[in-house]
Amino acid sequence: MKTIIKISAWILILFGLLTLVISLILIIAGVIRSVNPGGAARLLQSRIPTLISLLFQGFLLVGIGEILYLLLSANKNLLSDPISNNAKTDSSIKKKNNPLKNMKKYTVVLLIITVLFISLACRWSSSPLANLSSTANNSDVSQVDINTDIPIGDLSEMVTNLNIRYQTLQGVNPDLTSLDIYAPQNAKELTVLVFVHGGAWSMGDKATSVGEKPGAFVRAGYLFVSINYRLSPAVIHPAHVQDTASALAWIHAHINEYGGDPQKIYIMGHSAGAHLVALVATDETYLQAVGESLSLIKGVIGLDGGGYDIPLNLNSADALTRRVYQQAFGTDPQTWKNASAYYHIQCGKSIPPFLLIHAGQREVSRIESYELADALHACEIRAELFHATDKNHGSLNTDLGKPGDASTKAILAFLSTLK
Repeated sequence: MKTIIKISAWILILFGLLTLVISLILIIAGVIRSVNPGGAARLLQSRIPTLISLLFQGFLLVGIGEILYLLLSANKNLLSDPISNNAKTDSSIKKKNNPLKNMKKYTVVLLIITVLFISLACRWSSSPLANLSSTANNSDVSQVDINTDIPIGDLSEMVTNLNIRYQTLQGVNPDLTSLDIYAPQNAKELTVLVFVHGGAWSMGDKATSVGEKPGAFVRAGYLFVSINYRLSPAVIHPAHVQDTASALAWIHAHINEYGGDPQKIYIMGHSAGAHLVALVATDETYLQAVGESLSLIKGVIGLDGGGYDIPLNLNSADALTRRVYQQAFGTDPQTWKNASAYYHIQCGKSIPPFLLIHAGQREVSRIESYELADALHACEIRAELFHATDKNHGSLNTDLGKPGDASTKAILAFLSTLK
């Protein structure tokens, strides 16, 4: 039993020391890299509060291990040095080597360290470094109200106009440059909601990605449009967003023919589509290239996007994620930056309001959504956040439009404030 306790004590001490070393290295790296406002630095800095907690836990593990070991030593010495042998033992030596007294000293040191770290944790929230590194945790943008019912009605007379080409490109499959329109009977001057599908910029389709969305939004009084765009690896950036801009220009010019109001166009995208709608709404060059401006877009809804800040993703990505992004955006860091909505936010632009929804525990989407919202808010551009706690990356998209879906309610509430 004593051997087991001794081994356990040493394991706690060694694991605690390892935890201390790793967390200290990461904290120091985060502080040093705080001078870099982009890339891996922000991701590392956002973990500093967690790393400090880990450091604190390391101290506790070391302390508990020390206490166990000293208790075991004290018990062993007391058994081997009974009171009857007191006369043979020099009192000064006993005082010097008494493990119980050593244990008291260690306990006092441990308590002091604990108090220091509790004080550090309490002071953290008000420190400048906390303000720098916690954009993903402390945003002052508001949360949308979801007290909006999803209308349910008969869709038997919903009008669909499918596979309408918004541009013609030689050698390109016409389906990749086409769109579908869903509208109620006798639609007239309806608000238009354009959906851009996801699929890592390399797969997905306007028809298979919509699910229950057309029905839900048509019932709610919207004209719903779903678009396709060219896919990687056949093309790379900026082809995807150029197609998105071309589709929006076509919609603006022709949607009145299908019962939509060209002055009320909103865009929504999931995953890679969220990246595209955010980019086309913040970098004006794509719409300008097709004779339009940012004022065409009245609002943006991003569904669990992860490409609002591509350098942040790629500087800390695993090999699979890096391959996905490089297939779509190449290997040039400047291209990654140019393809990121975050770096195009400037005060004074006609950037529309944003609703950014992030799903479940997807950390990258949470961090980038808050980062983008903070940047928009700094320029006094409306930016709302909604956390779909009961969804993952896929189910957020597939469940959108279903009765009772909280994210759908959040979107309808957001749109209702912009009409």
